[in-house]
Amino acid sequence: MLPEQLKQEINQLNLSDKIRLVEDLWDSIAENQENLPMPDWHKRELDKRLQAFQSGETQIVDWNTIQKELKTK
Repeated sequence: MLPEQLKQEINQLNLSDKIRLVEDLWDSIAENQENLPMPDWHKRELDKRLQAFQSGETQIVDWNTIQKELKTK
């Protein structure tokens, strides 16, 4: 199926089917993530962030804490 044909088919789906399709697509990508190319700049940034975390320069905050802080602002 050509991309344009696929797009037309997707546009005919209802919202819940589109959401299910997106979930299936992400699951498919996650199953094959070792095949995903990673640009050099992305790897450098990840390495930089990992080093900052391992050296204690970066503090990790869980999502619940962030949500609470945002709600109080």
